[in-house]
Amino acid sequence: MREHKVTNDVHWLENSNQGIIAFSKNGREEEDHFLQIRVSEFFMSFKADQAILYQEKNRSDLHIIPELGEPYVLQGEFSLYGAFNTENGPAVINVPEKKYFLVNLASGELNDLGFLYSPSFCNYPLLFQKKKSTIDIYNIDHDVRTTIDIKPFFRDLDDRIDEIIGLHQEEWLLIRLKSGLLLKWNIQSVETKVIRQLIGRCVLFNEQLYSVTNNILEKINLESGQIVQPKNLDGLAKKYNFHPTGRHKVYDDYIFIMSAGKPGMVTIFERSSFSFKDLISFSGQIPVGTEHLHWKNDKLYVLDGGNTLHIYEQ
Repeated sequence: MREHKVTNDVHWLENSNQGIIAFSKNGREEEDHFLQIRVSEFFMSFKADQAILYQEKNRSDLHIIPELGEPYVLQGEFSLYGAFNTENGPAVINVPEKKYFLVNLASGELNDLGFLYSPSFCNYPLLFQKKKSTIDIYNIDHDVRTTIDIKPFFRDLDDRIDEIIGLHQEEWLLIRLKSGLLLKWNIQSVETKVIRQLIGRCVLFNEQLYSVTNNILEKINLESGQIVQPKNLDGLAKKYNFHPTGRHKVYDDYIFIMSAGKPGMVTIFERSSFSFKDLISFSGQIPVGTEHLHWKNDKLYVLDGGNTLHIYEQ
């Protein structure tokens, strides 16, 4: 891949259905599948099904960029912490009321949902709230709350629930512990199964689980727990001094794996075959997490820790 463009003073990226949105202190810029929006000081954003919502620092108004129509602002005291999507639009917190309100994206009208929950993961109508040893589940439609206890699977006193990976086949909640144990819990039968004893960071994509564990890229069978497609990454360390953090993103055609430290590096693999395709490198460091890298319309967008956006194309 070749570097197509470099832009400074970019503070965050969102991957909308129509293209990449960059929040920047620079002026507005628009090109094919890319929109740069000027903000004085970006705070946070949320991807709704048909819009991007964002807020600026020390301001509680809600900025809305709909897929159809012009951007607008909802005046009020709102918070995007714990926001989630419903069939009828995004739910955000009304701070004075201490409750969720549903936003009608077409009209800007608000509807009081009457509760506050702060989920770690959402698969409407279910909200999942991760704690150290339990996961609380709230069914919005039926107003039913359930708690599952994961502590019996802990290996030591320091173990805890590390992340909720996603929902497999609409019924199996995938859970990874700090110790590396991978579990799946059935939301209907409440059955719990151990899938693997040790696993690194995971991504659920198209009902398949991908992981980077001990310098090995893996695809895992969620029924048997077996590794069906391992790819050793040691050769990249020797050739490029590439050391993966375990963080990676999966798309239809490619898997992107991020490095630790400087220079920032991203390795690119064919998703179907795990064949190595390319490696890109830049002077800045890639921040922790995965929201600084996006693949859209055959272009790769990487935001480094110095607020520099690197855009690559094939």
